[in-house]
Amino acid sequence: MKFYYIICLLFISKVNFSQKDSSSHLTINGYGELYYSYDFSKPNQNLKPDFIYNHKRHNELNVNLMLLKANYKTGNIEANFGWMMGNYSQFNLAPEPMELRGIYEASIGVKLSNKNNVRIDAGVIPSHIGFESAIGADCITLTRSLVAENSPYYETGIKLSAMTENKKFNFSGLLLNGWQKIQRTVAEETPSYGIQLQYNPNSNLLINYSGFFGKNQPDTSTNYRFYNNLYTIIEAGKKNKVIISIDYGIDKKNNSQTFTWIVPTVIFKRNISEKNSIAIRMEYFDDPNNIILKIPNTLKADILGSSINFDRNIFNNLLFRIEAKHYYSKEKIFTLNKLPDYNNFTLTTSICVRF
Repeated sequence: MKFYYIICLLFISKVNFSQKDSSSHLTINGYGELYYSYDFSKPNQNLKPDFIYNHKRHNELNVNLMLLKANYKTGNIEANFGWMMGNYSQFNLAPEPMELRGIYEASIGVKLSNKNNVRIDAGVIPSHIGFESAIGADCITLTRSLVAENSPYYETGIKLSAMTENKKFNFSGLLLNGWQKIQRTVAEETPSYGIQLQYNPNSNLLINYSGFFGKNQPDTSTNYRFYNNLYTIIEAGKKNKVIISIDYGIDKKNNSQTFTWIVPTVIFKRNISEKNSIAIRMEYFDDPNNIILKIPNTLKADILGSSINFDRNIFNNLLFRIEAKHYYSKEKIFTLNKLPDYNNFTLTTSICVRF
């Protein structure tokens, strides 16, 4: 039986056991995001570029993510299981077998030491890389950054975490199936490795480094990937928030050729009132060898992105958002009126609800 089935069975058994254990705690919640996006490039088949996985459809009302998640805690044991549908699962999990594409999370966690906050988690878990997730309402901007779209949102494996007693330093080491992968292929037997270091001196500052090392091809190859993600989150009072990030990836092929890409990102958010906020994003994705972005016609993947969005919290659990986003490239990797173009412009609006 596959590992994820074991996780599900363990979770179900724990839920059943909770009927007899008054100390147990089961929480079920959900999230939904409905959106409409207009891409002025008017792409073929109404699909945005291949390097975009969220809010993928052009000129139609659609669901980006519909998620139902259950969390169970008892003593030092915790279980999570999330099932989803929408553009995120359809496009971001496309390489996975059909029966796995609905899994958002499926994990069991055990706290090994209360004193030192040491715990181990195993299963399908959120990625240790990056500052954004698939849940849009948790992100500053409506659409995801280029760096988030082209690095792991999820991973499968074992994660060992430890936090200092003062909760200022957090360390995690991971043994993974690969680069954003639930099920490895028959030809992939070598595990990948991850590391995460966090420094959180106070509630206004977080500094994070995340790393990944492993093969991104079957074991018969000599291809390796080394990825570095460094970001800081700064909160200046209750109104301003800044995220500064830089990612640097290295792919080594056949023990000789080395290809690199770099992605700096800056996002600024300001709360202009109790219910309203605005956010501005600037990002640059330089991938000259098309290792990640896979630009067609062997053109250089060199994209400068900018966006501005407005958010209004209609209710505590209901969020309205609208965003204007522009991409520019030095080469004509986009289209306009079915002709190659340097620019891409989109308008997107969404409604996010938690329940």
